[in-house]
Amino acid sequence: MSESWSPGSHGIGSFIIAIICIPILGVGLVALIYMLIVKPKGMLTVIYELENTAIEIEPT
Repeated sequence: MSESWSPGSHGIGSFIIAIICIPILGVGLVALIYMLIVKPKGMLTVIYELENTAIEIEPT
């Protein structure tokens, strides 16, 4: 079994949209500050390996 964690991140497009929206009532500024403070959730990937657990029965 193996585990892999990758932290979340905002895409560059989200930052560009927030910057474009700054002149519109300051909504973009609030969104930009929120994006800088709060990080999105990451992704946990778990890989399981199937073990061969076959039981052999001897004939009697």
